[in-house]
Amino acid sequence: ARAGASLRSCAFILHSEVGAVSSGQCNVPARSRENCGYPGIGEIECSARQCCFDSNVIDAPWCFKPISIEESCI
Repeated sequence: ARAGASLRSCAFILHSEVGAVSSGQCNVPARSRENCGYPGIGEIECSARQCCFDSNVIDAPWCFKPISIEESCI
């Protein structure tokens, strides 16, 4: 029963966040970030690409791919 509850929770997240990136999906360590933009991309355009934006780390991509729903549910 517990595994079923977990699956329902993941399905709800997937359904409710289609087209949006949750803040939890953006908890990617700087060294693990996969670039999702180009030099100089702004937060608005990055978000439009459904990616995460964090300009606080100088030597890492500021616009980067979020953790996938599947990874965050495991």
